Amino acid sequence: GETEGDLTRFLVARSMDPKKAARMFVQWKTWRAEIAPLGYIPEDEVLDELGSQKIFLQ
Repeated sequence: GETEGDLTRFLVARSMDPKKAARMFVQWKTWRAEIAPLGYIPEDEVLDELGSQKIFLQ
């Protein structure tokens, strides 16, 4: 789940406007579910980027 800090990030990004922050949060959750349906991006999907050091696993 999301932490209080995660939610605060959206409020700050939208000048503490809860309606705008909520809209942004929902859009982010939708995007994240499309990009990483497993909750993460598998290493085998980014091997080229890893090899060229464009990304690093956390």
